[in-house]
Amino acid sequence: MPLAPFMHGASYWVALGSLVTGDTLVIQSEVSRLVPSDVWRTVETEKVRAMIVVGEAFLRPLCDEFEGSPYDASSLQRIVTGGAATSTLTKQRILRLFPKALLIDTGGASESGRQLMQVNRLGDSVKSNVFRPETGTCVLAEDKSRRLEPGHEGIGWLARFGPLPLGYLHDEAKTKATFVEAAGERMSVPGDRARLLADGSVELLGRESATINTGGEKVFPEEVEGTLKAHPDVFDAVVVGVEDSRFGQRVSAVVQLRTGRVPDVASLDAHARERLAGYKVPRSFWFTEKVGRTPSGKPDYGWAHRFVKDHPEG
Repeated sequence: MPLAPFMHGASYWVALGSLVTGDTLVIQSEVSRLVPSDVWRTVETEKVRAMIVVGEAFLRPLCDEFEGSPYDASSLQRIVTGGAATSTLTKQRILRLFPKALLIDTGGASESGRQLMQVNRLGDSVKSNVFRPETGTCVLAEDKSRRLEPGHEGIGWLARFGPLPLGYLHDEAKTKATFVEAAGERMSVPGDRARLLADGSVELLGRESATINTGGEKVFPEEVEGTLKAHPDVFDAVVVGVEDSRFGQRVSAVVQLRTGRVPDVASLDAHARERLAGYKVPRSFWFTEKVGRTPSGKPDYGWAHRFVKDHPEG
């Protein structure tokens, strides 16, 4: 049962794979938006075995609905998420609510296919951004000239070699930028930054295009967003860089509070400072009734930039 729109790879790849292998594809009744009650009724009625979602934007409202109403989801064996970050707190919550199911977090891109996987069971030590690399996945050096060895301290580029797309249709410049020659092989480098840890696992840091440069330090929004969403008052958050005369950019957050909660910047600041290096803590906060996300559930950073430009801070 893929829940994302079929324009997103998280749904259509799974859907096509299910159909060509003779499996059953289940589609909920309401397809124009996420309606958690409809999802759980469908799971209960159709005895869905696997559900595919896109990160926090799907999992948080699904958890809220499941906790508040009695549904039979005992048929669920796998909950698969990918395409957007899922926080450690939400992963732990999923495993508590569905103790018999595997939680499978995947990473990749249309230009590379699946590159990363993390499988968790109830009782596991859960991390939000450390994955086992799939065959063909590697981390390239900053200049994309060579593969990094496990344990290298530097930040590199997540890459994939092996069977790859030929390129982008009628876009030679983008093809040349994404599909590069490194260490004698053609590789796909969609733009994610990563570290290759000593045990061979990959720490996924975030997309380069969304990175905030504040006073010469790089801040990846996903880490800050995950920290803010662990605050009990916060339902959703998106983090962007806002122009700053002193630091170039300052880390700024647009926050959607849970129903009935009131803005408390001091509490959010203290929460972030306990968990993040000082330069990663948001210097500015905006509050909104609903955080903007793309139709597939990914953070809409373009919306966030427009929002902070059009609204007074606070």
